[in-house]
Amino acid sequence: MKERLLNWLACPLCGGALTLRSARGRDGEIVDGSLGCDRCDHAWPILRGIPRLLPPGMGCETSATAARFAYEWSRYDEIRPEYEAQFRGWISPFDPAGFAGRVVLDAGCGKGRHLRLAARFGARDVVGLDVGASVDVSARNTSDLGAVHLVQGDLARPPLRPGAFDVVYSIGVLHHLGDPAAGFRALAPLLVPGGVLLAWVYAREGNEALLSALGPVRRMTRRSPPGLVRVLAWPPAALIHAAVRAVYRPARSR
Repeated sequence: MKERLLNWLACPLCGGALTLRSARGRDGEIVDGSLGCDRCDHAWPILRGIPRLLPPGMGCETSATAARFAYEWSRYDEIRPEYEAQFRGWISPFDPAGFAGRVVLDAGCGKGRHLRLAARFGARDVVGLDVGASVDVSARNTSDLGAVHLVQGDLARPPLRPGAFDVVYSIGVLHHLGDPAAGFRALAPLLVPGGVLLAWVYAREGNEALLSALGPVRRMTRRSPPGLVRVLAWPPAALIHAAVRAVYRPARSR
């Protein structure tokens, strides 16, 4: 954690300013320590360079979703070249040049793939917020970027100061919340006047029949242990992979 991250943090319980109470550092970074709220005096830990600002009493659904995605991002943590084209499409018509020199929030940063892009597009500082242990995956994937900061916290109750960010984006996250509209409303106050809020969510895009067929399967698997889901997914994934290769390889060879 870099000490300047305190410029954007707030207590998730009362909104008060957070100050550094104890710290152990290495190479200019705070590795472990604690933050304290100037208003309610609550203490928050810093572990492995990341402030852990999860409010007590998070719902079971939020905790389960966080655990599921943390498992996925820890298993599939690679950063792939095609992510840039995807990101550009998801934030369109916003021009990535608009990140240059700005303070940016990635609300639901997952494994950090979009943090890297925002930093590469010239953002002055990029804060990645995620509710789960996937923030540790993000930290590994962005450890070479001095502009990136990580925070573990709840998007629905963001531990961040109002009016702190020039650009806020949330890609593929809000629809996983128990109340997506409330999550959107929680992000809006974090912007400076005239700031930009970008959100991309799942949509019905001619895929209604597929969603209808997969809906019961998804409802079952999201309640199952991630390891079991991974084992069960192998046979259909192998069939789909073979079919896709059979269809697209001849097309590419023309």
